[in-house]
Amino acid sequence: MGFLSLGGASGIGAESARLFTDHGAKVVIVDVQEELGQNVAISIGKDKASFYRCDVTNETEVENAVKFTIEKHGKLDVLFSNAGVVLFSKPGVLETPGSILDLNLERFDRTMAVNVRGAAVFIKHAARAMVEKGTRGSIVCTTSVTSEIGGQGPHEYTTSKHGLVGLIKSVCGDLGKHGIRINGVAPFAVATGMTSHDEETAKQTEEYCEAKGILKGVVLKARHVAEAALLDGKIVIITGGASGIGAESVRLFTEHGARVVIVDVQDELGQNVAVSVGEDKASYYHCDVTNETEVENAVKFTVEKYGKLDVLFSNAGVIEPFVSILDLNLNELDRTVAVNIRGAAAFIKHAARAMVEKGTRGSIICTTSVAAEISGTAPHGYTASKHGLLGLIKSASGGLGKYGIRVNGVAPFGVATPLVCNGFKMEPNVVEENTSASANLKGIVLKARHVAEAALFLASDESAYVSGQNLAVDGGGASGIGAEAVRLFTDHGAKVVIVDFQEELGQNVAVSVGKDKACFYRCDVTNETEVENAVKFTVEKYGKLDVLFSNAGVMEQPGSFLDLNLEQFDRTMAVNVRGAAAFIKHAARAMVEKGTRGSIVCTTSVASEIGGPGPHAYTASKHALLGLIKSACGGLGKYGIRVNGVAPYAVATAINSRDEETMRMVEEYSTATGILKGVVLKARHVAEAALFLASDDSAYVSGQNLAVDGGYTVVKPM
Repeated sequence: MGFLSLGGASGIGAESARLFTDHGAKVVIVDVQEELGQNVAISIGKDKASFYRCDVTNETEVENAVKFTIEKHGKLDVLFSNAGVVLFSKPGVLETPGSILDLNLERFDRTMAVNVRGAAVFIKHAARAMVEKGTRGSIVCTTSVTSEIGGQGPHEYTTSKHGLVGLIKSVCGDLGKHGIRINGVAPFAVATGMTSHDEETAKQTEEYCEAKGILKGVVLKARHVAEAALLDGKIVIITGGASGIGAESVRLFTEHGARVVIVDVQDELGQNVAVSVGEDKASYYHCDVTNETEVENAVKFTVEKYGKLDVLFSNAGVIEPFVSILDLNLNELDRTVAVNIRGAAAFIKHAARAMVEKGTRGSIICTTSVAAEISGTAPHGYTASKHGLLGLIKSASGGLGKYGIRVNGVAPFGVATPLVCNGFKMEPNVVEENTSASANLKGIVLKARHVAEAALFLASDESAYVSGQNLAVDGGGASGIGAEAVRLFTDHGAKVVIVDFQEELGQNVAVSVGKDKACFYRCDVTNETEVENAVKFTVEKYGKLDVLFSNAGVMEQPGSFLDLNLEQFDRTMAVNVRGAAAFIKHAARAMVEKGTRGSIVCTTSVASEIGGPGPHAYTASKHALLGLIKSACGGLGKYGIRVNGVAPYAVATAINSRDEETMRMVEEYSTATGILKGVVLKARHVAEAALFLASDDSAYVSGQNLAVDGGYTVVKPM
């Protein structure tokens, strides 16, 4: 296996190089730290690893690194894109995000160049090499907890990691048709060369992690981020273990050394599974998960038989028939909720009690579903139950973390199990055909075994620092939204400064609403001096600044990620992320100086939440912008300044439509693919959402991304 490890000279990258070679891979370590990289290669053996010097911000060097790998090993199977920077004020010292008012744009540019652009370049060239050789490869990127929440690191780092997640989501569909997988791994703070420059700061980092972390009794190490999974001598309960995913998990877990108690109501099937794997490895226990006494007794049986309980895989579930919400059968709903949520809750309760009593640092895994994240793929009761189960996982992970107990979910797409086949009244081959047709990842049929393998990882000690997760197996005011917002805001009594570089259009909008209500100021948002002057102009003209609506944006032409144009990528990031950051910084400074409890609103997009609807750079930029919003809202909240996003679906504006004909086509597309029927999304709808976020009506709303998408980001139609 040809393996390319970026940032492989130290920290997580070096641990990954060692671990992957331990498992038979040939690794090329890519880094700018030449001496460290050579040392890692020598330490694991030059027959297994080699070093190649490469600066990820230089596309030619990246392309050559991939070529070197292919020439040396004949192919490339895996890219681990782990190179990254976090630029602290004091090297190696963990710090709070700092004030957005003091945002250093040079530091911002460097962070984005390495963490987002560098990853994009390597993904592009690695994927090209995989496609050329017909390799069904895997691409893994190191993201961070800051890719999900704000407040955990510097603003530019949080923004970059949100952007990287957007890139991953955007690319997975494009590369899936070639059978190439792309995922992220998101660690909490790890004592690596990036965060710690010596043993003392490494110790401080680990102490910080222990103090701030939810899961107690384990110190996060680079090895945890790098590891894969095995079980050895673990005692496991698998509910719903008589068939489907449960039965596959019984077989897989026992193959890896576990002793399993199969819990189900299907006695004959359950006994057969136990016999098939060997009754020295597995036993069957009849239990209805909706009966708490039976649940408690199943746990007692396990502990009495084996002396402890290490793992609970709560996999029992039911699915009701697909009907309209108008015809919802509440008896069926009650049954679905009773099994899928209440049954899981009862098992988590009693399994956790047994673990706590024995001092076992156990693992609890629940089978959720893609229906735990989106709706439209399954019946209403089932979807509600799986969302509820995901909430239970997140809630329980906090409460049990202090005992060292992990709680996670595994969320499969459509698998041809008896549950799914009976629920949808389909033959297994039809379920698999439907799943394969609608899946992003082509050339592979999802089987129960794949889900069992994900559960195996979560059950093992190699996921020792994973908890609370659901592991899926599956500016401008001159035109468009900006111009509509100018009209709407002035209608409601505001005085508006229109900022854009489209001078004629901007002047026309100002004249149309009345120069006593609006004026135009020419500004290129990628130029910080012009941004600062635009804010100064506003304050000098009106005495204060109450609201910033950062709506300026650009979108590159869509295309395959294999043909990514980095000049377009850079332009998109510069306008959509850096430009917004500069305006937030200077607008917030003006608000703080005047003691104004202001509101900052940014136009994001549905592409800030999911991949697929927009071009790759645009999607990455909008995810990054959402990260910036989340990060900034914490720092500015103490001044009473709110920061939010408004996320429209496809609106016919100048950004995507050059004339009336293309505007009509955009509206037809939006109407055809939208979930909410009978209304055409217009710029006015987005402006009205921005008006709400700008007004005192949203006085306690901050850090949010208000979707104006008719349910598009939460529903995936069948």
